[in-house]
Amino acid sequence: MYTSESKYSWMTIRMVSQLNTLAVILTLVIHQVLVEGQCVAKGTTPDIRELVLGRCVDYQTNINPGPFCVNGVSRHRNCTALADKFISAFAFQTVCNVSYSRYDDFIKAAHIDVSPGQSMFWSGVYGVVQMYSNRGQRATVLEDTLIGYMVDGLQFCAQTHLPGITYGADCPGFDQTANCTNNAEFSFWAMASKNYASHASGEAHVMLNASRDQPFRDSSFFATWEVPNMNASQLSKVNILMVHIPGQKIRSTCNSNNISELKKRLRDRNIASSCQDSPRGPQTMLCVDYPGEKECHIGNAGALSHPGLIG
Repeated sequence: MYTSESKYSWMTIRMVSQLNTLAVILTLVIHQVLVEGQCVAKGTTPDIRELVLGRCVDYQTNINPGPFCVNGVSRHRNCTALADKFISAFAFQTVCNVSYSRYDDFIKAAHIDVSPGQSMFWSGVYGVVQMYSNRGQRATVLEDTLIGYMVDGLQFCAQTHLPGITYGADCPGFDQTANCTNNAEFSFWAMASKNYASHASGEAHVMLNASRDQPFRDSSFFATWEVPNMNASQLSKVNILMVHIPGQKIRSTCNSNNISELKKRLRDRNIASSCQDSPRGPQTMLCVDYPGEKECHIGNAGALSHPGLIG
């Protein structure tokens, strides 16, 4: 007997079949992209939900288990729920109009406090600051928090039709923000940066690239999302670290007009600042990649003599 219930059952079966077919097509598309010589699949990182979920477990188990164990009692976050909150924030949204607020639930649920004096901001020095922070062992950058660790390096793009996320095809990501404002990646990192800055406390540090003419750029996330959201009542000082690429000309110093502008913006927010040129710790890290440069020779200018943050 054909009933409305059986009708909906057949509709459900048909929908599941269509979704399974779609999944197969997406898999074939991604495979085709990879076998044609592309090192990275186009569009959203394949298996992004599983990657985010796995990173969540890894972070709480291996990377930084301390905050999730209180008085001997486990306080682990629900990684399945966090992964779902992250994906649902941008899935089925307009590609260039993912609202900032859609990430609020994920960021609130994944937030962990950074110890006072441990926060480090950066601009134009991603490689060295990640190497230096050593996953929060020397300092903590955004990518060392649970929020940043789960998403760092992943590509993700929204679309309004099934499956709600763009896989296997070109789509505007962070690098195309100028022509596609509020894409999924930009909106996420904007809100993650804002949240990170608003909770920084004690003496914070910011690492900038002294090999640039303008190490403090108005277009940077540090300038647009972090400095404006720092809380003066929580921060005692921001220490500016001017790091340069060994062998390259030092184009900016603590006395440059560009750094004076940064100091002024901090001062306008009632935040004290200090600045150091060529801090030994980060410069030592750079010398690992540039061992042939004169300044990296042991005994020359003391470049390798101190492993600490500011030398």
